[in-house]
Amino acid sequence: MTATTPKEEKTAAVTSARDESAEEKKSFIRRAAEAQAELGNATSFFVNCLAAVVMSAAMAVPITWALKTATGAPAFDIDFGAVSVIAAFTSFIVAMPMVVFIIVTVDIIKDVRDKLSVAAKKAEAASRSKSTFLANMSHEIRTPLNGVLGMAQVLESTRLDDDQRDYVAAILDSGRTLTSLLNDVLDISKIEAGKFDIAPVDVDIRALLERQVRLWEGRASEKFLELTLNVADDVPEWLSFDQVRVQQCLSNLISNAIKFTETGGVTVRVSSTAQGDDSHLIEIRVIDTGSGVDAQTLSRLFQPFAQADETTSINHGGTGLGLSITRRLAELMGGGAEATSKVGEGSTFMFSFAAPAADAPAAPDDKTEVDDAEKALATLAGAPLKILIVDDMPLNRRIAALFLNAVGADIEEAENGAAALDALAAKPFDVVLLDMRMPVMDGPETVAAIRASPAAWRDTPLIALTADAMGGDREKYLALGADGYVSKPVDERSLLSELLRVMSDRPPACERRTAQEDGGRRAAPAQTAAPTSAA
Repeated sequence: MTATTPKEEKTAAVTSARDESAEEKKSFIRRAAEAQAELGNATSFFVNCLAAVVMSAAMAVPITWALKTATGAPAFDIDFGAVSVIAAFTSFIVAMPMVVFIIVTVDIIKDVRDKLSVAAKKAEAASRSKSTFLANMSHEIRTPLNGVLGMAQVLESTRLDDDQRDYVAAILDSGRTLTSLLNDVLDISKIEAGKFDIAPVDVDIRALLERQVRLWEGRASEKFLELTLNVADDVPEWLSFDQVRVQQCLSNLISNAIKFTETGGVTVRVSSTAQGDDSHLIEIRVIDTGSGVDAQTLSRLFQPFAQADETTSINHGGTGLGLSITRRLAELMGGGAEATSKVGEGSTFMFSFAAPAADAPAAPDDKTEVDDAEKALATLAGAPLKILIVDDMPLNRRIAALFLNAVGADIEEAENGAAALDALAAKPFDVVLLDMRMPVMDGPETVAAIRASPAAWRDTPLIALTADAMGGDREKYLALGADGYVSKPVDERSLLSELLRVMSDRPPACERRTAQEDGGRRAAPAQTAAPTSAA
């Protein structure tokens, strides 16, 4: 028997989970259709029976009239006693099956309700299983990926020759591509589950578009392509929208355009349509001079995992999720996505989103634009921090420590929550970087124990440093008592920026440590007094 590799096992597991989920959905739809058909048949039978009762009562009068006429009685001398007898007899004949019908209908309705309830529970269980599976897979993939990207970032900051720098850049690009693919799979899952939230903020849209285009200029120049941006004059400068998702959609379209264009260029064209109430529909078109695709292929490109043909993923890479995510995100933002193409001439991919106008914020006092990571370095290096890194994996602790060496931090390590509590009781720390999944005592338990402690270190800032990156994980850990959140694989700039944000409202490091030490000394007599009084 041929042994399977871990990659093949994971692929088989993903395929199996996806097939089971799809089969559960099909089964639920089929049972619901059968139940609806049964209920429809029962309702039709009931209506027919009721009509029969009404008709029998109505026919009693002409039947009695006919009998009177046949016996020579006056035609209009109706014997209402006879009418009552005939109507009662007819109604009795019809009523017997109606009683049976009512009993059967009640049983059918109860059976239908039970079937729908069971089907709904199975569908919910399948959805929960899928979410749990994706969360576990995401965590297991991100953990080793953190080691790869973390060490590559550390290596990049050392003295390298040109060839070595190219090698490191290739490792970083590959790792970030893998992270992007993982995020795409999680995004499409969250969108399908209806758990994807849009978070609008006030944004200078022109500045955002210019930054995004600049990010792709290097990739375009490698293929000798011209990448240009054209923004219509009527596009407002400040709008309120989810800038992260707009950047994601635009990156997907620009990436595809550059990928499938060999000569010519790529143009990003932005227009605006007023919608009333100071709202605007922003349309962003990405126009390329690539080979184009036929109408049949174009019609399925926005479907998940769809690509032009079987050779696309081999020649250009990708999962076929980018366009599907772009369309769904655009729809969540009040717009849509579509495409036009002509073989041999190129393609135009467009997405739109609704955005109300926003007011420009007041100009900051400091006009100097400093990169977030550089600002974090400059600020934190001026006040050396005592940082406790808590993670059960030595490699993860080492990577975080190497990142923090740049700010001159005094680092100590702990391998689980219990060890972290011992370290906090022994000496004060300015901040704790805490993994969420650990043996002995995991992250949530550690957060709860720290916040419930009577000691002064209960208020120590905590940053969740975790591979849990599903929708809602950040909010969940903040609600538990963490002050910050950074997902793995850890980006050095993101870590330093979050550290700066968490520490920005805190007193200087020396003041915090003095307060914690004083609190510890005051708590010590109380802890020793209790046994004495008990004795």
